[in-house]
Amino acid sequence: MNILVCSPHYDDGLLGCGGSLAKLVETADSIEYLVFTPRSPDYGHKVLHEELMKANKLIGLDEDAVTYLDFKTREFPKNRQRILDTIYHLKKKTDFQLIFTPSRFDVHQDHQTVTNELLRVYKRLPTSIFGYELVLNTFSFNTAVFCGLEENHVNAKLDAFDCFKTQMSREHFSRQLFESNIKVRGAQMGADYAEAFEAIRVIL
Repeated sequence: MNILVCSPHYDDGLLGCGGSLAKLVETADSIEYLVFTPRSPDYGHKVLHEELMKANKLIGLDEDAVTYLDFKTREFPKNRQRILDTIYHLKKKTDFQLIFTPSRFDVHQDHQTVTNELLRVYKRLPTSIFGYELVLNTFSFNTAVFCGLEENHVNAKLDAFDCFKTQMSREHFSRQLFESNIKVRGAQMGADYAEAFEAIRVIL
């Protein structure tokens, strides 16, 4: 299975589905982590890149798994067509069976744009698409898909979370919040730990 993780900003994908990635990396043929913002130091992202590399290593992804684009934060909507074109050309290069992207109910304008353009590209292709949950950006969430996690997957996600030092001053950036959510989703599926996803599209 080839898996694509659409991460509008460098940390979104790991925060939304890091536990599941730590589990899937054990069996997937490939996992590509697509960051829509730039790596260039001109945008002050050098430190962010270093944080992401440390976090990804804990999940089990290497540096080659990450691809950066060049879209500025909060300006994704005005670059809608360029984002669509980028996803389209990526689709032509790799046959993905599973894609993780922000939920359709995520209110962040960058997250909305990425998911909307992704769905335009993949609307007629046999690819499963799951929307991940970023708690404070998601006003409503349909927990239709669950991925049960073992303790080592949970620890990998939480340790990866700790790598994002530049984000720790943000009020909602709490390890306890993410840990609690993993336990709640686990209880909902009858397990100790889980991540839940919106079933945007499921191909059997």
